Amino acid sequence: MGRSALLFVDAVINLVLGVLLAVFPANVGEFFGAPPAEPTFYPSILGAVLFGIGIALIVEWRGVGESSGLGLWGAIAINLCGGAMLGGWLLFGGLPLEARGLITLWALVGILVSISLFEMAASSATVKRALGPRRALTADRKHSERVEQGQTMQVRDARPDDAARIAEIYNQGIEDRVSTFETRLRTPEEVAQWLNNSYPIVVVEHNDSVIAYAATFAYSSRPCYHGIADFAVYVDRNRRGSGAGRSALTGLYNAARGAGFWKLVSRIFPENEAVRHLNASLGIREVGVHHKHAQFQGAWRDVIVVEWLIAENAV
Repeated sequence: MGRSALLFVDAVINLVLGVLLAVFPANVGEFFGAPPAEPTFYPSILGAVLFGIGIALIVEWRGVGESSGLGLWGAIAINLCGGAMLGGWLLFGGLPLEARGLITLWALVGILVSISLFEMAASSATVKRALGPRRALTADRKHSERVEQGQTMQVRDARPDDAARIAEIYNQGIEDRVSTFETRLRTPEEVAQWLNNSYPIVVVEHNDSVIAYAATFAYSSRPCYHGIADFAVYVDRNRRGSGAGRSALTGLYNAARGAGFWKLVSRIFPENEAVRHLNASLGIREVGVHHKHAQFQGAWRDVIVVEWLIAENAV
């Protein structure tokens, strides 16, 4: 049984047990011959936690292929389900508790729910898009084109007349504040300068419109590093999760290989889970962390260093 099947089976088991324990705690105990106990508070809470784990496993199953762990989704699902069940018991369960017990449990509900909401707010842009890119990762892993709604995504080298569209997509990434330290928007004229050198840039077209691009830039001026380039990929805000990012990176890899590069490197924010999953699925390795790499919006930020070895040229 493969990892995908194991995750799915694990998720189903947790979801079923969670529902049974949360909704029918007494019946489950009776079925297994357990002695009756009042209240059924504890098995209900356990059921809610198991249900939260099941939800997190379903999310993980949809992104199978990347060893990511349950991570943020696991914490949010478990905290919210456990907190909701606990709150339900406090409101409707008639628990015979003293004031200190009620205060403590309500405080726990507040902590669980607040932590989950804070996690979602702190990484809102990442969380909103986490599922879309994961769906793209599970299909068509070996091709640089993806069929969508009867049309085909085409990957090609960027042209000077793509500068305005590339600038628009890059500026969306700057505005979203999840992919780059940059805060100044770029003009088409500035982007056009990227196209006047030997570093490959590719775009992804769909219905004759550029929806994504991937680009390489100079890594170092030292001659010994001439075969290494920085790289970046950006997708139109309305097309994220469509597979365009995968197509762009696959096309960039082929272009960089043809240009003689032996390695591509980049840096990403640790909380950018969508890009980390995409990178992992393509064999882009996380090398380590640069701590306090730069300040962003008034705070020091870490970055994860990644590298993509082009094996054919690294001989």
